Amino acid sequence: MKKIAYSIILGWLLIFLLPVIVLAQLRIEISSIGQKEIDPGEISVSHIEDIRGKIFNLNSNESVNMKVQVAIQQEGNEAWRVQEVVTGPEREGNWKIARFRFGKKSDYGKRFKIVTLVVSKNKLIREGVIDYDTLQRYSVALSNQVDAVRNPIEGTQSIVSHIRIDYIGEQSVAEQPYIPGKFIPVAHKETLSGEVCKTKDAFVQVVVQPVEGSDRWIMSDIGKGEGKIWKGIGYFGREGLVDTGKKFLVYSIVSKERLPEGHVLPSLWEKYKQDSILALSPEVKVIRVDRINIVITMIDDKPVDGKKEYRVCKVNSIEGTIEMTDGHAVPRDYIMWVFIKLSNGEGTWILKGRASRVGDYYWKLPPVNFGNADQHLMVIAAVSRGEVEQPNDENVIALSREVYIILEDRFK
Repeated sequence: MKKIAYSIILGWLLIFLLPVIVLAQLRIEISSIGQKEIDPGEISVSHIEDIRGKIFNLNSNESVNMKVQVAIQQEGNEAWRVQEVVTGPEREGNWKIARFRFGKKSDYGKRFKIVTLVVSKNKLIREGVIDYDTLQRYSVALSNQVDAVRNPIEGTQSIVSHIRIDYIGEQSVAEQPYIPGKFIPVAHKETLSGEVCKTKDAFVQVVVQPVEGSDRWIMSDIGKGEGKIWKGIGYFGREGLVDTGKKFLVYSIVSKERLPEGHVLPSLWEKYKQDSILALSPEVKVIRVDRINIVITMIDDKPVDGKKEYRVCKVNSIEGTIEMTDGHAVPRDYIMWVFIKLSNGEGTWILKGRASRVGDYYWKLPPVNFGNADQHLMVIAAVSRGEVEQPNDENVIALSREVYIILEDRFK
């Protein structure tokens, strides 16, 4: 009987104590603030940021009863302050506090400590001042303290509204009229230009980064000056053909001071971003092709000489030229393709075949059937370094201008 009684008592104890044991094992962490992951040392923040993290060992049955709150302490103050920002843990314990305020809008350069805490939804801590001991007492779980500093250059960003790259050479970054895919073809050296809004004493520079690495190269500064349009030079890789086919990211920056030209390691770049850079343009993806020009010169043995439309046999051949803009021959591992599409733009491009190289500067597609009589089509030639299905495939690096044709029966 005693054993039965002990078993009953032990069972009831487990029923009452198990939730306490589970809750005691809860652990909460802050994983990121804004786009920056948490690591040792201070993290640079803006006035308003999203905070993300995770609760570990959270019982799924208890998650509906738990809430996450944030407390902040500003340097020089002993007290902590709880903001009226509350969220519940999502699936698998992930949580997000949206639009958390780090001090007042004017607190540039000020330092803060933040902690997150798990509390019962029935015991939320009211917004306002609180001491750390009370935080510990009210919380089911409390994160480690994270040190944050408001970006000291944030105060000037209301003046520096934006900078962007609009043109690379004569190619429109936004429109890319004859440029397929996501990567814009560039030569070793290109002129870049765009729009900027900045203070008159700020500098504009171009930055180039290989896609396959995290190192960057800062180009010579464009100068200060005033006005909305900037223009500068970008170098993509080394001279010659050694970097042909390599992909790069290019962006422009506005900085408080002239940044040294040349190679920049990731650690130094992060320091520049924190201390000197006021604005950063969206990145533009480019591929070094040394600007291949591919041109359709003959269709059905008729020269392409600028007419709006050409009447050709429905079975015909196409010829053209290919070269780099500096006059050099294109390497032999580049492939030429011919595509057709209805001239009204409907439907998809149809691959008609792979052209053959004729010497160093010429190519030819043997006679093929282009369709039915009276069809109105447009024809383009493409260059790639691998197999393709559509002219906008990523590895297509150059396109010819369209040529418009009307198909006729051979014996008409």
